[in-house]
Amino acid sequence: MKHIEKIKKEIKSVNRGSYIKIRLRKLNEGFSLYLDLFKRGIRERQWTKIKLSGKEVDWIEDKEKIKYVQHLRNEKEKQLYQKQNNFSLDNLSSNITILDYHKKITATKKPETIGKWKVSYKRLKEFLIKYYSENIYIKEVENNRTISKEYADFLEKCNEIKKITANGYFKIYNGLLNQAVKDGLILINPAKHINITYEETKKEFLSVEELKRLEKTECPRKQIRNAFLFACYTGFRLSDIKNMKFSNIENINNISKEKFSSVGVTEKQLTIKMQKTKKYISVPIISKAMDILEEQK
Repeated sequence: MKHIEKIKKEIKSVNRGSYIKIRLRKLNEGFSLYLDLFKRGIRERQWTKIKLSGKEVDWIEDKEKIKYVQHLRNEKEKQLYQKQNNFSLDNLSSNITILDYHKKITATKKPETIGKWKVSYKRLKEFLIKYYSENIYIKEVENNRTISKEYADFLEKCNEIKKITANGYFKIYNGLLNQAVKDGLILINPAKHINITYEETKKEFLSVEELKRLEKTECPRKQIRNAFLFACYTGFRLSDIKNMKFSNIENINNISKEKFSSVGVTEKQLTIKMQKTKKYISVPIISKAMDILEEQK
């Protein structure tokens, strides 16, 4: 089946039983979708600004866009029905701004991630004040996908941050809208399929010689240097080290003491639940890491 036939079949399926129809319009490149209402001899059209590529390779994305327009159509039908029958339903999403919702969700985050969410809130607020309004409702964000596209462009073009950082902020925004869908505030995430592209950077690592120099370097706050060295010796993240307790130190059973001591490994290991993966991991403690632990007692 040709791609255009699959698109037409999908639209025919979602139009079944609805009096506002989704229509397809051919463009020079691809297709656009619009809503078509014929009532009492009068035809009304509402353009959605949603475009389909019409290419087989983009079928999944085109199908998602049709689903998004379907949700817009359903919302429009609900509004018309309420207006015709002189009643309205309480819509929580019409009473909460996206910034208020962002603040609410940020407050639920754990200490290791709340900082990123707070900065994300600041960036979103900066964007909305500059181009829209800080009082924009979350439902408006859903109905106008351009807002999410322009926010991605705003982050990508921000000279203060790298693109990889901009991508991180937009992922938080995307996650926020996914949560709004789960909470029933919106029907679909308008930021889905919007991405910020960036080039992977090569990660640099300390050499053995650099680590040895650091060990001998004086530091006004010795605990900070020790924490960094301990992370190097064990491979644990900062979030894991901050939550460590001496009770996490265990004896290693059934080991060859001679074999372990020859490579500087003690008879102890650290067993902790990783903050990021929520999985338990055990890491043998080398003598230099044990020296740092002894200092902390």
